[in-house]
Amino acid sequence: MIQLRDCCDERIQKHDQLKALIQAQAAITIPHPVWGSIMAVAEIVLVQIWVMLGIGITIAAVVIFISGLDDAFLDITHLILRLARRDPAPSEEMIGRKPERWAAILLPAWDESAVIAAMLRRYCGTIDYSNYRVFVAVYPNDPATEQQVRSAMGNFRQVQPVILERPGPTSKADALNQLKDAALAHAEQTGKPFAFFVLHDAEDVVHPFSLRLMNWYTEFAPLVQLPVFSINRPLNRIVAGIYMDEFAELHCKDLWVRSRVNKQVPSAGVATAFTIEAIDALAEQGAVFDAASLTEDYEISHRLNMLGLRSMFVRFRMKSGEIVSTRELFPDQYSLSVRQKTRWVYGIVFAAWRSLGWYGSLWNRYFLFRDRKIIIAAVAVMVAYLLVALLLITYVSAVLLGLFDTLPPLIEAAWVWAVLSANLCLLASRLAQRAFFTGRTHGVSAALLSPVRAVVGNFVSYHSLFRAFKRHLGVQLRQRAVSWDKTDHQFPSAALLMRQRPLLTDILHHNGLLSADAVKRVRAYAHSFHRPLGLALQDLELCTGAQIAEALAERNRLPMRRLDAALNDTLFARLSREDCARYAVICVEASDRPVILMGEELSCADRRRLNRLVRRAGIADALFAYAPLSEIAYAIRFAGSREDAALERAISIWVGHDDSDGELSRDIRRRLRADYRRFRDLLVERGLIDHHRIRKIWLKSKRRKVDVEALLGVERSIPPLSLRQASQDFSNWAPAIEATMPRLVTSERLGETMPQRPLPVG
Repeated sequence: MIQLRDCCDERIQKHDQLKALIQAQAAITIPHPVWGSIMAVAEIVLVQIWVMLGIGITIAAVVIFISGLDDAFLDITHLILRLARRDPAPSEEMIGRKPERWAAILLPAWDESAVIAAMLRRYCGTIDYSNYRVFVAVYPNDPATEQQVRSAMGNFRQVQPVILERPGPTSKADALNQLKDAALAHAEQTGKPFAFFVLHDAEDVVHPFSLRLMNWYTEFAPLVQLPVFSINRPLNRIVAGIYMDEFAELHCKDLWVRSRVNKQVPSAGVATAFTIEAIDALAEQGAVFDAASLTEDYEISHRLNMLGLRSMFVRFRMKSGEIVSTRELFPDQYSLSVRQKTRWVYGIVFAAWRSLGWYGSLWNRYFLFRDRKIIIAAVAVMVAYLLVALLLITYVSAVLLGLFDTLPPLIEAAWVWAVLSANLCLLASRLAQRAFFTGRTHGVSAALLSPVRAVVGNFVSYHSLFRAFKRHLGVQLRQRAVSWDKTDHQFPSAALLMRQRPLLTDILHHNGLLSADAVKRVRAYAHSFHRPLGLALQDLELCTGAQIAEALAERNRLPMRRLDAALNDTLFARLSREDCARYAVICVEASDRPVILMGEELSCADRRRLNRLVRRAGIADALFAYAPLSEIAYAIRFAGSREDAALERAISIWVGHDDSDGELSRDIRRRLRADYRRFRDLLVERGLIDHHRIRKIWLKSKRRKVDVEALLGVERSIPPLSLRQASQDFSNWAPAIEATMPRLVTSERLGETMPQRPLPVG
C-alpha cells in the first residue's frame, strides 16, 4: 500500500509540471488567442483525466488482484483435495438397500397455484422412497394454492396441507416453523418419528434418488446439502444462463471444498436435510428458523456450526453419469434476477454479518470473507468497466484533437504492469474454470457463452448489491419487519428439462404419472409388439387417454382439446369418415377457425399426407391439436348413429334438458367414451397380432374395400376363434351407462334400449 501511495504522489507531481509546460507552450506557439486558449484548456483537461485514469486503474488493479488471488487459492485447494481424495464412496446398490427411515418434506408455498400441483405430482410420482410425508404450508388468504394442494392430496396420500395461522405473506422462516411443528405433531399422533426433515420449494425438480442419499448421509452429519443446479436454458437466455454458470461452479467446487476443509456448508434452502437431533438442538435456543431473516437457510447452518454440529455437502454421481441434484428454473429477465439476488445479498452479506459477525476457525472466517467480499469485488469490477469506458473516450478525443502525443504515459511503474498482467492470467483462469464446470454440468454448448454471461452477471451483482444496501439502510433507519419477497415461479416441462426431445414416457414420468418401473414396462411392451408408445400406454392402461393426449400435445408443442360435445354427422362434412379413420382425426368447427383433433402421433409421411388432405378439403388456417384417442375413435364410429342418440337422451334425462351441453354432460360423455377401443387396437391389446402387421392388413382392407375381419380370416393371421370372439366383443360394445349414471337402471327412462348392431370397424 505504501508503494501504491508513493506511485500516486509521483504521478500527481508530474501532472502539475506537465500542466505548467503546456500553458507556457500555448501562450507562445498559438497565433489565435481564442483557439489557442480552447486547445490549451482541452489539453489540460485531457491530461488531468489521463493521469487520474492511470491512478484509478492502479487502485482497481490492486483490488481485483487481491480478489483474484482469493479465487486462485480456492482453485488450488480444490485441485489438491481432488488429487489427494481417498475416501471410499458407497455404491448405488448399498444406498438403495439401506432401510428407509421416515422423512418429513417441508414445502412452504405462497401464491404458488401455478406450479405446486405439478411439483407435487412429479415429486410423489417419481421419488424412489416410501417412508416420507410432504407438509405443504398454505396461507388462509391463498385459496388458489390450497385448492391445488388438495387436488394433489387426492392423488397422493403422502401430501398434507398445513393451514398457517396468519394471512400471508409472512416470512418463509415463519412458514417453515409451523411446518416443523405440524410434522412433529403428526409423528406424535402416528407413532412414526421423523429421522430427518428436508427443505424444498414449490418449483423444485427433485432427483428420484435424493431421499435415499439423504437417508444414508444424515447418519454422518446433522445437515446434508445436495447440489442445486439450474435447468438447461437456451443460449439466447443470457440472464438465465448466469445461474447455470454460477451454480455449476459453486456446487461442483466451492461447496465441496468448504465441506472438506471447514465441515460447514451453508444451506441452499432446497435439497437440504436436517436430522431430528439438529432440529432439537436449534429448538433449545428458540425458534428453529429465524422468522426475522430473509435467508434463514444460510444462517441456520452457521448456528449449527456454533453448536459444534457439522454440515456435509454430498455430490453423488449415479451409474448413468447423472448427478443426484435438485434443478430449478431461475429468472430469465434482468429485473427479476436483480430482485432475487438482492434478497440473497441482503440476507447473506448485511443481515448475516450483523447477526453472525466473524466467528470460528481461520477457515470459517475465510469462507465468511468469501461470502461477503461482493461488497468490494462487485464495486471494483464496475469501477474497472467505467475506467475502461473513460479510457476509450479520452483516447479517441485526444486522437481527434491531435493531442495524443502530449499525453503522459498512462502507467509508468513496472509493478503495475505486472499486476495487470497477473490479473489477465487470473481472469483467463477464472473464465476457464467457470466454463469447465458449466460444460460438465450443462454440456459443451452451454460453456461457450460463459464469458459473455460473466460480464452480464457482473452488472447483475452490482445492481443487486446497490439495492441490497438501500434495503439495509431502510431496515436500519425505519426498523421495518421483513416479509416474504418471493419471485414468480414456473415449473419446467419435460422438454425444457431434457437436452433432447423427450419421449412420451419421459413426459409422463416427469409429470409424476408414470413410475420408473412402469416406463421400463411400457418400452419393453412397445418394442415387443412394434407399438407406438401412446398406443402401448393405452393397451397397458397405465394412463388415461386424457393424460396421453396431454403428453402428446406437450411433446409436439400443440394444444390439447376434448371431444366431449354432442356428436352428429356434420363432423364429416369436410373430411370423410374413412379419411378420419385412417389418420385418427376429426375436424371440428370452432368459433374462430377449424380445429383438426388428432388421436395419435403420426409419422412424418402420414402427417404430410394429412396436410395435403386438409388442403384439398379446402380447410384453411386449421389449428392442429391432440385429443384422447378413445373420444376420436368413438366419434368416428358412433356419430349420427342410433346408439349415440339414445346415449344423448340418457344424458339429457340425467342432467336435465337445460344442461344438456353443460360441464356435467361433458364430464359424463368423457367417462362413457373413455373405454372405447378401435378393433385393431383391441386385437393388439389381446396379444393376437403386432402393430405393424395389423396396420398393413387394415390399410389393405381399406384399399380393397373389404371388411378387415374377413381379410384377417383369409390371411389366417389370427386364430379363428380368438378373432371371432374379439369381433363379437367389439360389435357388442356399449357405454357403461349403469356404472356412470347409477340412477338410470331401466330402459323405460331411456325411451329405448341401446341397439346392439355391428357397425363399420374403426
